[in-house]
Amino acid sequence: MTTALEQSPRVAAPATLRQIELLHKVKTGTLPLRIPICDRQGAETGRLAPLTQAHLGDEALVSTFVRWRNQYREGWLDQRPVTIEGTHRWLREVVVDPTRMSFLIYFGAQPIGRCGFLNLSAEENESDGLVRGERGGGADFMHCANVAGLAWQFNALGIFAAYSKVLSSNGFALEGCRRLGYPATPFATREVYRHEDPQGAVLRETGSAEQKLPDTRLLYLRIHEVDFNRALERWRN
Repeated sequence: MTTALEQSPRVAAPATLRQIELLHKVKTGTLPLRIPICDRQGAETGRLAPLTQAHLGDEALVSTFVRWRNQYREGWLDQRPVTIEGTHRWLREVVVDPTRMSFLIYFGAQPIGRCGFLNLSAEENESDGLVRGERGGGADFMHCANVAGLAWQFNALGIFAAYSKVLSSNGFALEGCRRLGYPATPFATREVYRHEDPQGAVLRETGSAEQKLPDTRLLYLRIHEVDFNRALERWRN
């Protein structure tokens, strides 16, 4: 018998024309976007800058993304090293996909990480993997960056929820979700199967009994705007 936590995530209504047009304007550079990152006292400590068409030929940036992504692979479902060629394809997909957006996280003049979302719908989107590639900003800085990104998504896109897929073994990511206001109980869970590849492991939601990881689950977590705002108020006070 299937339990509530084994059900598939619900299917939301497609992204609206207004949402798609907004992302298109930002990614083509016709609508400049700068999202301040602020600490708990409200002082600006950095900024989020969207990845746009202007970044597609930036070889240095692509090389930086490769280095960042390969520094820590255990928290990802696909744990194989990424390549320059694959990262070029990923960057183009980010820019071309009308329901997806990624941001560079700046501390001062230096980008130190990235974040973003995909699968935008009229009501929600899916978190697209926070990456910290460099030091800077202090222990709370990436939380502040997450806060800035989520606040913009709720306000500018008009969504009322966001969801994340997190491995139960990824304590760092789970703690980050908790601080943002995600509930402790997932709305769905999946078994995890380890598929070996010559380049490294790939974790999937299907596989054979021998590939199943007995102590790991894939957790689907959803945060609603009201819970995010409550967590934000607690953090600031």
